[in-house]
Amino acid sequence: MVTNAQGKPNSLLTDLLRDLIDNALLFVSLADVNSAANLITQLKTHTPLPDDVLAEYGKILSEPCDGLNFAPQKGQIELIVRR
Repeated sequence: MVTNAQGKPNSLLTDLLRDLIDNALLFVSLADVNSAANLITQLKTHTPLPDDVLAEYGKILSEPCDGLNFAPQKGQIELIVRR
């Protein structure tokens, strides 16, 4: 889940991040990825995803992360971003 510093969930970024992770796990060997840009290149090479989707993936990967909250009782990790 993606939240802001006040703990408010951002459903759009959460859905985008889930979609990115799902596609990355399906189409790319993460052992071969060493950067966000490299992941986007791998997805572009190995998937039919359109450029606008890949651009949005690039945005979430470059979003400044201010921290993580682990919520094992919910089965979630919260990614805290500045937006």
